[in-house]
Amino acid sequence: MPSLSQLEEGVIQSDHEHLGRYYFHANSSPAPVDPEDQNDEAVLVDDVVTPTLLFTENDTNFERLYGGHNVTPYVKDAFHDHVIPGHRPPLPKAEKVKVDTTPVVVKVEKKSKVGTNGSTSSSSDTSEDSEDYDSDATAGTSTPTTESAQPTYVEVEEDTRHFVNPEKRGTKAGAHYVFSNVPANGGCAVVRLKLTTKTAEEDPSVNDEEKFDMVVEERRMDSDEFYSRFNSGALSDDLRNIMRQALSGMLWTKQFYMFIQKEWIEGDPGQPPPPPERKHIRNMDWKHMHIEDVLSMPDKWEYPFFAIWDSAFHCIPLAMIDPSYAKKQLDIMTREWYMKPDGALPAYEWNFSDVNPPVHAWATFRVFKIERKMHGREDLHFLERVFQKLLINFTWWVNRKDSSGENVFEGGFLGLDNISPFNRSEKLPTGGTMRQADGTGWMGFYCLSMLNIALELAKHNPVYEDIASKFFEHFLFISDAMTYHDGEGEVSLWNDEEGFYFDAITWGPGAVKQLPIRSLVGLIPLYATLTLEPSTLKKFPGFTKRMEWFIKNRSAISKRNIANMSLGGKGDRRLLALANEERLRRILERMLDEDEFLSDYGIRSLSRHHKEHPWSMDVNGEEFSVHYWPGDSMSGMFGGNSNWRGPIWLATTFLLIESLQRFYQYHGSKFKVECPTGSGDEMNLANVADEIVRLCFVSFVRVLKPDSVSSASNTVSFTSLLAITSEVLNKDPHFRDYVPFHGELHSFLPFKVRRTLLKLFGPQSSSTPTAGRDSVLLIRLAGLDWLPTSVIYNASKQLLERLTNVPAFTVWQTGSSARLPRTPRTPRSAAAHYFDEIPATPGGSEYEFSDAPIWGEMSGAELSPDDL
Repeated sequence: MPSLSQLEEGVIQSDHEHLGRYYFHANSSPAPVDPEDQNDEAVLVDDVVTPTLLFTENDTNFERLYGGHNVTPYVKDAFHDHVIPGHRPPLPKAEKVKVDTTPVVVKVEKKSKVGTNGSTSSSSDTSEDSEDYDSDATAGTSTPTTESAQPTYVEVEEDTRHFVNPEKRGTKAGAHYVFSNVPANGGCAVVRLKLTTKTAEEDPSVNDEEKFDMVVEERRMDSDEFYSRFNSGALSDDLRNIMRQALSGMLWTKQFYMFIQKEWIEGDPGQPPPPPERKHIRNMDWKHMHIEDVLSMPDKWEYPFFAIWDSAFHCIPLAMIDPSYAKKQLDIMTREWYMKPDGALPAYEWNFSDVNPPVHAWATFRVFKIERKMHGREDLHFLERVFQKLLINFTWWVNRKDSSGENVFEGGFLGLDNISPFNRSEKLPTGGTMRQADGTGWMGFYCLSMLNIALELAKHNPVYEDIASKFFEHFLFISDAMTYHDGEGEVSLWNDEEGFYFDAITWGPGAVKQLPIRSLVGLIPLYATLTLEPSTLKKFPGFTKRMEWFIKNRSAISKRNIANMSLGGKGDRRLLALANEERLRRILERMLDEDEFLSDYGIRSLSRHHKEHPWSMDVNGEEFSVHYWPGDSMSGMFGGNSNWRGPIWLATTFLLIESLQRFYQYHGSKFKVECPTGSGDEMNLANVADEIVRLCFVSFVRVLKPDSVSSASNTVSFTSLLAITSEVLNKDPHFRDYVPFHGELHSFLPFKVRRTLLKLFGPQSSSTPTAGRDSVLLIRLAGLDWLPTSVIYNASKQLLERLTNVPAFTVWQTGSSARLPRTPRTPRSAAAHYFDEIPATPGGSEYEFSDAPIWGEMSGAELSPDDL
C-alpha cells in the first residue's frame, strides 16, 4: 500500500514501492453559486472553501466487526466516524464533565435620574431608549448584582477521541470539503482535484484555475472524439446519448477481482478464521481457482463478481471500444486457472458449479467478427485458442448434463433463476429427472456456434472442416432428441396441442409429465438457427459431401423436429434450425400475442396468460406454482430482483432478434406472420425483428409529452396513459440527458394505440417504421418526438450493466445500416453494404438477394447477425 502524508495545505504526497511518488492536489474551492449567477462567462467568487485533509490506515475495523482488537486506532471506516457523529461507536467509559448551570439573576438597583429641570426621581428604567436619558447626567448606582442561588450541575459526555490521524499520515486519505448554504434548483459547487507526479511548481494547471479548466475541457473533447467514431448512420442525438452512456458504463465496470480458493477455504492471514464448515460447502471442488484479474462486473457496487454469461454479453459492446480487453475476457475464462480440469466453466462466485447458458462460443465468434468489421483486424489466434478450450467444455456438457446419453440436457437453472416452479439447480422434490427444453435448445445453439467457428477456421486450416462435420451431425442428434425415446415409445418436449416447447419430468419408461408453463423456456429453442450460404457449401466440398450423405442415409433424423435441409430457401441457402416452418409459426403466434409474450418494451420472460391462469402442482402436501409477476418476485427462490416470471430481459431478447433475422435470411419476404397476433397486420420476420428492437428502446429514449394529440378529425387524449411520465426527467436540462436504465419492464399500452400514433404522425402512415428506412425512426415512432409509456419497473442496481451492453451494440448496429429515407440503391449495392463481403456463414462471397427492394427499402434486420 502507498504511504500517504500531508505535504502542505491541500497537498497529499504518496510514495509507493513500485509506482513511485505522486501528488494529490485538493485545491480550495469557490463558494457555491446561485443558478441565476451562472452564465457562459466565468463567475468570480470571493469566498473560498478550504478542504481538511483526513488520514487513516486502510485496515479492517476488527473491533467493530468481530469484537477483536485493532492493531492501529485509525482504521478504514474512520472517515465515517469523523464526519458522521451518529456513526461513531458509544464511548467505552463516558467521561463526565461537571458544568455549572446555575441561572444568573441580575438585580438592578434603583437610581436617581436628574430631570431637565434639575429634579430627581427614582426609577429602574436604565434603557438608552427611554425618554430624557442622559448618561452623563445619571446619578446613583446601577451596578448589577447576582442573587444568591443554590448551584446545580449536570453531567455531559465529552467525546475527545480521534478517529483520523492528527499527524496527517497513513495509507488512506481524503479531502473533506464542507459547502454551506448551497442554493437550491441548480446551485453550483465546484471541486478541483488532480493526481499527478508533478508538484504545483512543476505543473501550472494545478493552481491556475483557468488552465485547470482548460485541461478538463481538452479531456472532454478527447472523449467526444473517441465516441464520435461510433456515430455511424443517421443516429439521433438521443440515440447517440444512449449509446455513449451505455459504452461508458461498460468501461466503468472494470474492476480487479481476486479469488484464490485455498485462501478462501483457509482464511486470510491475520484475520479471524472462517467457519470450519466452509471446507465442505459450495466451491470446495474448485481447488484450482486462482483469479487475480481485471474483469467486467455486472455491478461494481452490489454484485462485484463475474457471472460468466453476463461477461460474454458484456464483450459484445466492449469489442467496439476495446477489442483487446473483450478478447481477453473471453479467453481468460477458458484458461486453466478458471476452467475446471473436467471442462466446466465457473458460473459465478456464489456457486461456481451452477451452470450458466453456453453462450461463450457465440460471444467469441461475435467479438472476432466485430473486430474484423470495425477495426480491420482478424485475430485467428484468439479464435482458435478459445475454440480449442471450448471443445473441452462442449464435451463436459455432453458427458455431465446428458445423464441418459440421449442428447436431452438437464443443465440446471441455466441463468433463468425462478422461471421454473422448482429450483432446477437442486434435486427435484418430485424425484425423477428434468428434461429441459431450454437446456436442449441452448446446446443446439452451442453446437451451431461451434460449427460456425469451425467453418471460419477451415478457411485457413482444412483440419477444421472435419470438426465442422462433427458439429453438424451432433446438432442433428440434439434436434432429434427434442422428441426422445422413452422405453418402447417416444416422448416429445414439443406439445402439439399447445404449439409450444415445455420442460418434462421423467421417472422412468412410461412415466413422464410435461410442465405446461409458457415461458422463455419454450422460446429458447428458436436460438438454435443457422443459415448456410451456397458459396460456403462450394468452398468446403468435404463438409458438403458429409452433410448430403447424412441427409440421404439418416432421413428419419434429418427430417424430424428441424427445418428441411434438403430444400433451398432464399438465395438457395440451407437452414439449420430446431424449429421447422410449422412449429416456427405456432411459436411466433404465442410470442407475438399481447396477451402472452409481446409487451410494449420487448418479449416477456413469462406469458401474461399466467396472470389469470397460474400453474401449480402439489407435491406431498406442498404447493409449487408459477404466477405472472412483472415486478419483483414474490418467491424466495433466488431473491426478489432475480425474477424471470414476467419481466423483460434484454440479453435473451437480443438473441431472439438475431434468430428472427437468421430465419428471414432463409425464408425471405414470403414468410409472414401477424404482428401482433390478431391485429391483421402481417410482417416478414425482418420487420418483426425491427419491431421488437424498437420496443426494447422505448424505455430508454426521451419522452416529450403533449397534453393532447390531434390530427384532422382524430383527437386522442393520453393524459391518463402519461400520468407517471416525469416532466423533469424528459424536459429539464439537468435531467433529460440521463438515460433511465430500468431493471425490469412491463407495460399495458395496447398495440393498437401505438399503431394509432404511427398513423397519426408517421411520415409513412401505412407502415411500421424500420431501421432500414431511418434509424431515427427505430425508437422515435416515425419522427414522433414523444411516446406514451406506462412502466412498472424494479430499479435493480444489479441489472445496470446487464442492460447497458445490449443497447450500446444495438444502437451502433442500427446506425451502421441506416440511411436517409427512400434513398435509391441497387440490390447488389445494398447487399454489399450489409454483408461487407462477409456472408452469413464463413467461406462464402456471393450476394444473392433476388427479392431485395430496388429502392433500397431493406430492413436493418436483413443484415445477417453473423456479419455484424
